[in-house]
Amino acid sequence: MNENRDLLSKYRARSAANGAAPQAPNPHPEEVGDGDPGGHIQRERHQIMLTLETRDGLSTALAYSYLSTIRFDPRGALELDFAGSTIAVRGVNLKPLFDGLRTHTTATIAESRGTAPRDPSEPFVEVIIIGIDANKDGGGHLAV
Repeated sequence: MNENRDLLSKYRARSAANGAAPQAPNPHPEEVGDGDPGGHIQRERHQIMLTLETRDGLSTALAYSYLSTIRFDPRGALELDFAGSTIAVRGVNLKPLFDGLRTHTTATIAESRGTAPRDPSEPFVEVIIIGIDANKDGGGHLAV
């Protein structure tokens, strides 16, 4: 136990001598979306899980480690394959959401409670469909 404290003391002394203090990640994520609880929450570091929130209060968390495919259609569709089930996200301007999912930095996707995006450049999530069968339309192609 004392060895661990000694190692920690040496590390802190060395960091202080170099003028560097360990930086903790920002605990306050930047919310990107339409201002309502809707859109997505973007964080600076990789996330372990992705949380999906629907208008009716249902929250589902999925491990990024099971995300195998992300399909993006600029006409307003995203499909995520998680170990056998597919999640469909429909909305407007979903490219920033696609980029965040691709880099595992999106923490939450939430359905908007509003009727239209306030800023046309911000992502607007109209609906999240959990557990659709990707092979229903003959091959897993996006159906906008």
